Amino acid sequence: MGRWLLGFDFNTVPDVSILNPQYHQYTSTDYTHATNGKFTWTKYPYWQDAVYFQDQMNWRRFYVTLAGRQDWNGYGGKDLFNRPFTWNAGINYVSKIGLAPYFNYAKSFMPQTGNVYSAGTLRQPDPLSGHQWEVGLKYQIPYIQSFISAAYYDLSENNVLVGNPDFPNYSSEIGQVKSRGVEVSAHANLAQGLDLILNYTWNRVYNSRTNLTGKTLDGQTVSLMGKHLTQQPTNAASGFLDYHFPDTIAPGLSINFGGRYQGRSWADQANSFRNPSYVLFDGGFNWDAGKFFQSVKGLNVRLSISNLGNKTYVQCGSSDMCYYGAKRVAYGTIGYHW
Repeated sequence: MGRWLLGFDFNTVPDVSILNPQYHQYTSTDYTHATNGKFTWTKYPYWQDAVYFQDQMNWRRFYVTLAGRQDWNGYGGKDLFNRPFTWNAGINYVSKIGLAPYFNYAKSFMPQTGNVYSAGTLRQPDPLSGHQWEVGLKYQIPYIQSFISAAYYDLSENNVLVGNPDFPNYSSEIGQVKSRGVEVSAHANLAQGLDLILNYTWNRVYNSRTNLTGKTLDGQTVSLMGKHLTQQPTNAASGFLDYHFPDTIAPGLSINFGGRYQGRSWADQANSFRNPSYVLFDGGFNWDAGKFFQSVKGLNVRLSISNLGNKTYVQCGSSDMCYYGAKRVAYGTIGYHW
């Protein structure tokens, strides 16, 4: 696997006169002639290999999971060689009344590609590395098909890449980012064939260690220490209904509908203005055609539509980088199993 970059030297291009502009267009043909047909390029070899193991043990009502992974990774030469060992461990207790408290701890590693601009030099980014612990409770309500879960998590990740505000083609590294939050979800069977899924997340993502600075909307330079990451809402929620029609009415047919809420998020690294919150609605259907026509048993047709109302919304990552959110999109699939 490799990566290459193509560049041009504009140091010898004349300045443009505002009174008598002559733009002196510099093309790839000019570059070819200037270099006698030879392009200069640099190849950065990248590779990653790993072995891992996982084992689950149980004793009475306790379940323990242990896993480990050894990585070997190189990028751009031996001086960037990494060989980290990461692992995770978890324990879960399943009680007789359906309550299941659990705890989990994990370490992570992921190489990154790109260019980091720092102090007048370009370098390859350091790999992502981090750790997370999570504690939660799951509850399977007896005698009915309903399930509730709640969890608190604390995650730290080092060397997260963000856009360099002064040099948009390059990145900057934040020392460490923390994510702390709560997730609550519920799956309930409301009636024969009718299921409800609810989710809520409170999440705080902020720079916990950095020496970077950023500019506010009015041009002031501030430290990014303690600032929230852009486009990361503190509050998010969703709710979906799924209905399976009785075989006497529409064999094999189910329809679904729901909504997604995303709260306000910061729109720049200096946290000087926000992206507004928005709500989107989704829907679709699934049809097992074999339940209606025995001759096509195994045929399945599915349609999913996101942003049903074709809502227009805008999200920003900086004062000069904003984009429209996805418009209405329909996904259709036809599958067959035997």
